[in-house]
Amino acid sequence: DRAIETAYLSEYKYKLGAVLFKGNSILRCRPNNTKFISFYKKYHKNPSRHAEIAVMKDIPADILCGSEILVVRVLSNGNLSCAKPCNACIRYATIKRIKKIYFSDWDGKIKCINQTNFGECIYTRIFIFLDMEI
Repeated sequence: DRAIETAYLSEYKYKLGAVLFKGNSILRCRPNNTKFISFYKKYHKNPSRHAEIAVMKDIPADILCGSEILVVRVLSNGNLSCAKPCNACIRYATIKRIKKIYFSDWDGKIKCINQTNFGECIYTRIFIFLDMEI
């Protein structure tokens, strides 16, 4: 429910919300937003800061280590849709030692990527500066 509520806070046309949690404690909730990064603004038509990045930004490494993320996309009709993290977000989560990422798929079901299969999801070289803002 918190991820869905957070997605509705997005000012972007695609409503995504992410919740960072550890055990039973919610550490932070963030939507995707239009505070995009320089690289995306220059090379992509519709840049935004992904909810997964926003939820991890500026949290100390010791807190992030072993945490989990849930990210969902909410359509205008209220149904969940695909919020599978992109390769850059998966790589960033790997660097930050996130244990698992849960996401909504095309059918609105929740799937999981865990630390053991993060590598299978990353198959391209990524050159992105995740912490740069305009």
